[in-house]
Amino acid sequence: MTDDVVLLIERGDVRRAQGDLSGALESYEAGLAIATRLAASDAGNAGWQADLAASYGKLGQIHLASGKAETALGLFRAGREIVAPLAGASGHARWRGYLENFDIDIAHAEAAKAASA
Repeated sequence: MTDDVVLLIERGDVRRAQGDLSGALESYEAGLAIATRLAASDAGNAGWQADLAASYGKLGQIHLASGKAETALGLFRAGREIVAPLAGASGHARWRGYLENFDIDIAHAEAAKAASA
């Protein structure tokens, strides 16, 4: 991960742990903005793609915790779309782990969405 994105994700994680979901959301959104620019500038850079996927995942977690299951589901699916081809192409355990985490997050968001319907 790039230093700026890592710092923003870490800041978001601290804010989330402190119960400051709006502050966490702000940090994660700032990280997503940077990760989006970097990933768009070099689609072949797996590290930047990982930053982008991680940003989607963190934002999805905040939206899910805030009761916005539909928004969370879209973010988790966006992250999974980035990770799936990387996991398939490399077979690397790290990418497979990311893919599994997105699948778990998607299942939680789907369950939350169904429960609120």
